[in-house]
Amino acid sequence: PGLAGFRIFVDRNLNGVREPGEPSAVTDSNGVWVISGVEPGTYSVLEEPREGYEQSTPLTLQYSIANLDAGGEPSS
Repeated sequence: PGLAGFRIFVDRNLNGVREPGEPSAVTDSNGVWVISGVEPGTYSVLEEPREGYEQSTPLTLQYSIANLDAGGEPSS
């Protein structure tokens, strides 16, 4: 199981800090998060530090985003 209440964000300017306008989401009770409205590309996705917790691994994630339709098939 994951942890709830953690802020995950796309670090568009690669400065390690969530800035206004950078897409983000908060993890649900299972630790699941979804960030919508991000164009296809490769992004650095980070977790905001939270008091009392220390992130062990990975410190940063690189994601490649593709356009998929509701069935999971590539769309134009």
